[in-house]
Amino acid sequence: MAQKKPSVTAVVWDIAGRVGEQMNIKIWDVRYLKEGSDWHLHVLIDKDGGISIEECEKFYRAFDPLLDEADPIDHPYQLEIESPGIERSLTRPEHYDDCKGRTVCVTLIRPDESGQKIHTGELLGLEDGEIAISVGDETIRFDKKSVSSVKTVFDESDFD
Repeated sequence: MAQKKPSVTAVVWDIAGRVGEQMNIKIWDVRYLKEGSDWHLHVLIDKDGGISIEECEKFYRAFDPLLDEADPIDHPYQLEIESPGIERSLTRPEHYDDCKGRTVCVTLIRPDESGQKIHTGELLGLEDGEIAISVGDETIRFDKKSVSSVKTVFDESDFD
């Protein structure tokens, strides 16, 4: 039986992880998306204190030849090396650990029993499939399956 070919994102994660390790850069996310009629490969990188445009360029120069050699994509695409930004999407379990204590906006797929679809509060974490935030004196928990997105919210005090 033929072995299943690894996904584009799996191949990219592997290569980006090796380059990131050499450069002391963390891979935040890899997104391979069709945007309009074009394909885009987004590699989001970060490090303590944030990532500069120059570091994105340096990462690109180290990463691109290795990606070309692996050749996991058989059609034209745009490679973009970028920062996840100040207001970043939390898509992986480690993102919730990295952002504990930060202000986040949780958007639900459907409004909850109170009729709200958007909740903002301090991220307490992700555990057993539930996202927990603190709003005032209250802890609110959301089943991850009912959540459309979780993003950090810019707060100057996070950067003091």
